[in-house]
Amino acid sequence: MPEPNDLMGAPWSITVTNLRALRDFRWEPRGLVLLAGRNGAGKSTVLNALELCQTAAEQGPGRAIRALGLSGLLTRGLPEGTDVSVELALGTVKWILTIQCERGAADHRLGERVLDGNTVIAEVDAGQDQWRFQGTDRPRPERSLLEFLEARDGMPWAATFRDFARNLRVFAEPRTDILRRVSPGGETSISHNGGGLWSVLDRWKRASKKYEGRYEWVVQQARKAFPGIFHDLDLEDRSPGVEARLVLDADSSDGSLPIYCAANGLLLGLLHLAEVAECPDGGVVAIDEFENGLHPAAVHSLIESIRERCEARHLTVILTTHSPAVMNQFKTHPADFYLLDAVPGPPRPLPTRLTDFHDEDWLAHFSLGDLYLHGDIARQGN
Repeated sequence: MPEPNDLMGAPWSITVTNLRALRDFRWEPRGLVLLAGRNGAGKSTVLNALELCQTAAEQGPGRAIRALGLSGLLTRGLPEGTDVSVELALGTVKWILTIQCERGAADHRLGERVLDGNTVIAEVDAGQDQWRFQGTDRPRPERSLLEFLEARDGMPWAATFRDFARNLRVFAEPRTDILRRVSPGGETSISHNGGGLWSVLDRWKRASKKYEGRYEWVVQQARKAFPGIFHDLDLEDRSPGVEARLVLDADSSDGSLPIYCAANGLLLGLLHLAEVAECPDGGVVAIDEFENGLHPAAVHSLIESIRERCEARHLTVILTTHSPAVMNQFKTHPADFYLLDAVPGPPRPLPTRLTDFHDEDWLAHFSLGDLYLHGDIARQGN
C-alpha cells in the first residue's frame, strides 16, 4: 500500500473512454495548460469527466451520475452494452468509475474499482448491488469506495487520494448577474458559476494569514490586468450577505462605486483570479472558455499571473478556449497547448500536444492563433 506522502504532489492523470465525443482520451496535464477544439470536439466532456470524479468523491457515485445525466453518454456509433469509463490516477493509485449504458440510458449504479498499481483493493461492478473487498462480497454502500477505504484503519493514503479528487474544481458558464449582487454570507467556496465570490474574498481578506494572502494576490494581479479601472474592493457585511464596491484609484476622491457598475470583463477577471487562488497547493482547477468578456491585454496579463501561480504552488490550471488571443499566450510554451481536433494524418492519442505536430523552433515563427484559424494545426468547422 502507498504511503500518504507518496501521493502528495505525485503526477496525476485523467483517462476517459467512450464518453460522448471522447472515444479514447488520456491526459497528464501539468502547470498551466490550454485545451482547444472546435464545437463538439469534447472540451466540455473533459470538464464533465473531472466533475464526475469530484462529485463521486464528495457526494457518492449515485449523485455524480445524476449530475452528469443518465442519457446520451455513450459515444455515437458504439453498440449497446459498451461501457463508459473515467479513470483518475494519482501516483500509483487508480480509481476507475464505470457506467453501464443500455437502451440509450445509463444505470445509476456506477462501477468502481480502486487499484494500487495492478493490485485491486476494492471493486463493485456497474449495475450490481454487491461489491468485493479483501475477498468478501458486501452490500453496495451509498458512499464511494474511496470514502469507505478512508475510514478503514491502515489506509491513510485513501484520505489523501479522496482529498485530491474532492478538490478538483471546474468553473463554467459564469453569471455576471450573480456577480453584481450581494453574495450570501457564510460561503466558504466559489460555486461553478461564480456565486459566493464576494463572501469568499471577504473571508480571505479578514483572515489573510490563514489563507496565505489569497486576497492580496487577487487584488495585485487584478491591478495589473485592469489598470485605471481597478484598485481594490470595499467589502461590507450586509447581513445576511456581503456587498462589494469597486475602488477605482488609491487617491480617488470619488470613493467607491457599486459593483453593479463594474465592466463584465473586470468581474470575470476577478472571478478567474479567485478561482485559481482558491485552489490548494498541488490541486487542479479547470476554467471553461476563459476568454469570455476579456480584452486581449487583460488575457495576456491574467495568463502570466496564473502561470506564475502554477509554478509557485504546483497547480494544474486547465483553460479551454476557441480564442486566438488566448492561444497566442502559449507561443513560448507550445508544449502546454493541446488539441482535440488535430489536422488529418496518422492517428494520434487525444489530446494531441501541439509540439507533436511541429518543431518548437518552427512554431516560434508564427502566431499560434493564426495557425489554428487557418487550419494548419486543427480541423475547421463543427
